[in-house]
Amino acid sequence: MKVLVTGSAGRFGRSVVAALASRGHEVIGVDLTPGPRGACAAVLPADVTDTGEAFEVVARYRPEAIVHLAAIATPFGRTDAVTYRVNTSAAFNVCQAAVRLGVPRVIVASSPTVMGYGAPGGWVPEYLPLDEA
Repeated sequence: MKVLVTGSAGRFGRSVVAALASRGHEVIGVDLTPGPRGACAAVLPADVTDTGEAFEVVARYRPEAIVHLAAIATPFGRTDAVTYRVNTSAAFNVCQAAVRLGVPRVIVASSPTVMGYGAPGGWVPEYLPLDEA
């Protein structure tokens, strides 16, 4: 199966790429700054917070599945606006591209950070594991 992985050069992205490739899947890696090709059949730089770029990579490769991992796990000096754009707009763009271009399978991985968990003065869950969304 051809699988497009956003955030392929990130911490989890590299592991997901390796796992998919080891099971015989053709992996297309997408990242702002893609690293070495590694187990990917192809790697390309793209900013999926940009609607046009998100649609372009999905249209170009026509994957059978997308694993969306492009995100900021913790703000680390970034502004809330940047974190929001990366963690929500990118997911929205990738999902919209998948729907409009007929990709039947999409996996979106996220973190409690998108809801403010862990931020100073941020949202605090009633209990963990988190299921309040």
